[in-house]
Amino acid sequence: MPPTSTPPLPLLHAYRHLHRALRPATKSAPHAHLVLRARLRAAFRPPNPSASPYDAAQATRALLFLQSAAARDGLERRVLKNLVRTWGEREWAIRQMRYLKPGPRAVGSERMWEGFERAKRGLGVEFGRGRLEV
Repeated sequence: MPPTSTPPLPLLHAYRHLHRALRPATKSAPHAHLVLRARLRAAFRPPNPSASPYDAAQATRALLFLQSAAARDGLERRVLKNLVRTWGEREWAIRQMRYLKPGPRAVGSERMWEGFERAKRGLGVEFGRGRLEV
């Protein structure tokens, strides 16, 4: 494996701040923390490093969202819980797709996430687009 260069300091700090904010935001629920940690890692390690530039304002918005979800049981917490549940179920469904035989169940399971993707795109307009989609 070739040696990798150290990421820029603001990028490293943003990752650390967001990672620290995950545990209180999920109220230490192990599954939720693991799902969000996987999403955070994927956001900071894209396959193509030049795919999307780092956006400090968006990282700050995501951090504020996680902190407000941790502070009180309001709308932010419910949105976060629903996103975590949906992302977790989707990961599970993707793993299960390997075992499905081609047929109506396989086609239905591919279309089952279309509504979620539309809603996520709508949230993307509000929370900003780029590396860290909340």
